[in-house]
Amino acid sequence: EKLALIKPEPVEIRTSNPSNEAMLRYQDIVKQRIESARHYPSWARKQNIEGETSIKFTILSDGVVEEINLIRSSGFQILDKETIATIQRANPFPPIPKEINLSSIQMEIFLIFTLKFDK
Repeated sequence: EKLALIKPEPVEIRTSNPSNEAMLRYQDIVKQRIESARHYPSWARKQNIEGETSIKFTILSDGVVEEINLIRSSGFQILDKETIATIQRANPFPPIPKEINLSSIQMEIFLIFTLKFDK
């Protein structure tokens, strides 16, 4: 039995802003939203397609995402499209907290699609 695994930890986020507590908390919220929105396309699972993608997007002050750009392709269009769809499903995010004091935040995330085989 094939078990599709989108590894739980690798939504890795990079922001262009200095780390402060409010920013780290907000990143965690964004990360959790993305985690709950992601899934492994069943066709990719059946074809044993695995890959890693990198995507950049901007979150506006009200939490709405704009400008989703694929930075690094997995080499498979199905996984690249799923990465973009994951962000669209997670959109909108909660508004950017006042104490962060930014009108928008640019984030870069990495999604890893891995299949694990059960014996």
